[in-house]
Amino acid sequence: MLKSRIVLYFLFVVSLVNLYTFVSTGNGIYAAVFILVGFLTTFFSKNMIVVMIIALAVSNVFLYGKEIKVEEGFDSMDKEDDHEKNEDKKNEKNEDKEESTPFPTMTKTPATSTTPKPSKITESPEPTPTLVENAKADIKGLLDLEVKLMQGVSEMQPLLEKAKDTVAKLKASVASTSKPSSPNSTLAPGSAST
Repeated sequence: MLKSRIVLYFLFVVSLVNLYTFVSTGNGIYAAVFILVGFLTTFFSKNMIVVMIIALAVSNVFLYGKEIKVEEGFDSMDKEDDHEKNEDKKNEKNEDKEESTPFPTMTKTPATSTTPKPSKITESPEPTPTLVENAKADIKGLLDLEVKLMQGVSEMQPLLEKAKDTVAKLKASVASTSKPSSPNSTLAPGSAST
């Protein structure tokens, strides 16, 4: 079978169709993988049937192998965990709704009750004295923090100036040591260097 011309021609047609589909669907990288694997396989086998089979197999495994998703573990445990997470999210949403209601002291009525539900108030409630005091304390704390930051910056200014001077001195010393000295100035006339 590895020396049959019919198999060779069949694989050649399949390879051409496969390359065409790779390129036409925008999977040119897999066409390149096909060609590269085929080229590398020619170093190990001169039989073109073997070369095309290996190139087809490797390129298609790369293409369709990425779509295979294997889930391992306890399925029942995962479902229970998902169920618990969903319940937690529902509870959080209910708590958020309860906190945002304008009348927190009201008790919930059963769903079978015919009492109308209160409409949501869109106006912001009047600030209470404790909210105003808390806001003032927060603003004062922010202002104190800003003052401390400005003092820290002003204290760092002399250090920055010293660092700037030190860097300038280092640059000057590096520049003076990196200048090549003329070879004639250090040697006496007529003497040779060793």
